[in-house]
This record gives sequence, C-alpha cells and structure tokens, in this order.
Amino acid sequence: PWQTILISTGEQPALSFTSHEGAAARVLSLRRAPFGADGERSADDAKAVTAAIAENYGHAGPAFITRLTDELAKDDGAQKLRDRHAKLTAEHTAAARNDVARRRAGHVAALHLAAQLAHEWDIVPLPALETAVWVEQLGEETAREDRGGVALDTVRSLIASQGHRLIP
Repeated sequence: PWQTILISTGEQPALSFTSHEGAAARVLSLRRAPFGADGERSADDAKAVTAAIAENYGHAGPAFITRLTDELAKDDGAQKLRDRHAKLTAEHTAAARNDVARRRAGHVAALHLAAQLAHEWDIVPLPALETAVWVEQLGEETAREDRGGVALDTVRSLIASQGHRLIP
C-alpha cells in the first residue's frame, strides 16, 4: 500500500494548520535547528549541505531505489526489511515519551531504516543517526500534540482574563 509523503520547508510546522488529533501522529516535523544554533558555524554547515545537495541532486534516490528493488526481488528480501523495520519500530516505541510519539514510531523507524540502508549500500557516506537523535528530532512536539491540554490552557486563560463576565 502507498502512503502520501510530503517533505516541506516553511516558517510554520504543518501541524499548525490543523486541529485534528490524528494529524499529530502522522506528521513528522523537524522542530529544532538541524545544524544547531552556533551562529556562523551553523550557517556555514547549512550552506555546505545546501551546496552538496545542489551539486548531487538526483543521484542518491535512483541509486537507492535500484538497490531496494534488487533486495526486494530476493526470496526473503521483503521479509528481511520488514524484520529490520519491526526491530527499529520497537526501539522507537520504547524510546518514545508519549502516546503520539509511540504512534509515530513506525514512521520514524522507516526513515531510520532508509538511512541505515543508504549507508550500508554505500549510497551516502554518513552512517544513520542513533535512535536517541531520531527521537529528539522527530519523536514529539508536546505543545502541539496535547490538544486537550492546549484547549484547557485556552479556557483557563479566558477565565483568568474574563472572569468578571462569568456568572457565579
């Protein structure tokens, strides 16, 4: 089965456009500065990555798909990938800090597995990040995930600022 995948950059997280509870478990947002907040060093790192992507655009994807297709053509290829994904999903589920992050574990595990495979297949030179880094970057966004808590905070704020309008 296919699922829609959207990779987007923007000033606001995708979750800021919806109030539906289920969206939080389906959206993986990078909420922190991916190159840190070290001023000039972070800016230089971001520029270097941007330049490398621009120079090599279009090479890794086809190489990855070619190798993935080859692996899936093997008798046990699909099952081996499912097993690895299941193991990573269990790792991410165990490391998750709330229910929404646990629901996202399979999605994050899919990205994690792709990063591992791309390195193992010599498509990219960098190894996959450790599980803790994936969890920190993609695992949760407490302020937006707890819709009930946000609603209660809004009501409390309204009562605090408009208490004179409430009937005792």
